[in-house]
Amino acid sequence: LQLGSMAESSAELPAAVAPSEGDLSVDATEDQQRAVLSNQLAGIASGNTGLGGLGLKVRYYIALESTWQVALYAFCYRFRPTILVMESQRARAVATRVGEWMKRWNWGTVSKLGANVYNSPWKLALAEWTIINKLAAPVSFPTKIYVAHLLANRTAAKREERTVDSPTASQAGAGGSGKLP
Repeated sequence: LQLGSMAESSAELPAAVAPSEGDLSVDATEDQQRAVLSNQLAGIASGNTGLGGLGLKVRYYIALESTWQVALYAFCYRFRPTILVMESQRARAVATRVGEWMKRWNWGTVSKLGANVYNSPWKLALAEWTIINKLAAPVSFPTKIYVAHLLANRTAAKREERTVDSPTASQAGAGGSGKLP
C-alpha cells in the first residue's frame, strides 16, 4: 500500500491499470495509483482479503484462542492448580530440593520474586496461567489450529449447501417450485 514504490515502476501495477506506452503523464500515474489503492482499501473494508477461506479460519482461530485464554485464566483463578499440586508430598519434596539448589547457586532473587506472587490471587492466577500456557502450547496450539480448520470447512460446506439448495430469484418469481428439473 505504499504509493512511493508504485510510482517508481509501472511493472508493479496490475495489467488493468498499468499505464500504456504512450501515456507517461504524472497525473495519469497518480490517478492509477489512487484507483489501485482505493480498490485495495475497498477489498480490505469488505472483508475480501483475496485469500479464499483463510479469513474464516483466522476468525475461528481468534475465537478459539480468546475462549481458551479467558477460560484458562478463570480456571487458574478459581482452582489454583499449583497450590493443589503443592499439597502432595512428592511435589512438596521436589519444590524443597529445587529451593535448596537455588540457594546453593545464590539464586535468592528468583525465589524472592516468586514469593511476591502469592500476595495476590490475581498474580498467582497470572503466573499459573503463564506456566500452563507454556507447558500446554505444543499440544494446544496445533489443536486450536486444527479445530478452527474443521469449523471453517464445516461452515463453508453449509454455506455452499444453502446456495445450491436455495432457489434463484427467477425460479421463485416465476411461480416455480424452486427446484431444478
